[in-house]
Amino acid sequence: MTDTRTDDLLARLAGRGESTDGTDPWTSIKSTVPQHEPTPPPARTKFAPTEAPPAADAAIESHLDNLCNRLSNLVGDKSAGKKPAEEPPRGESTFVPIEPTSFVEAGLTDSEVEALVLKYLLNRGTACGRELADQVKLPFKMVEELLRQMKQDQMV
Repeated sequence: MTDTRTDDLLARLAGRGESTDGTDPWTSIKSTVPQHEPTPPPARTKFAPTEAPPAADAAIESHLDNLCNRLSNLVGDKSAGKKPAEEPPRGESTFVPIEPTSFVEAGLTDSEVEALVLKYLLNRGTACGRELADQVKLPFKMVEELLRQMKQDQMV
């Protein structure tokens, strides 16, 4: 069942119906500003520098700081939330191995290091000699000699 008021309105807007008061049918349906209830002002989210946050906000801040510290530890940023490492007391020293001067001293063969360098270059694309030495954890002098030989053999 249809509403006759709607049918009459549609007919009047289409120009086929008759307006009872002789006015333009469009003026009878013009929009008006709705009368809404006033909205409350938005809640403050930031505190003034001299104003201390409420206790609930302080608990949230503490929780967020703990989460940030956990995330930084998972990612590998050991500096966040931790004190710097203390140096060993005088008289005690940490072990530092002697740097090898040849592949034999390192217990490696030329082909093993060459394979590591080529695999790294295959995945990386390009790299300088110092980056390669840092990647294979060998002195630059040893890697440089290997790179010169590989360049002469037209491998790199």
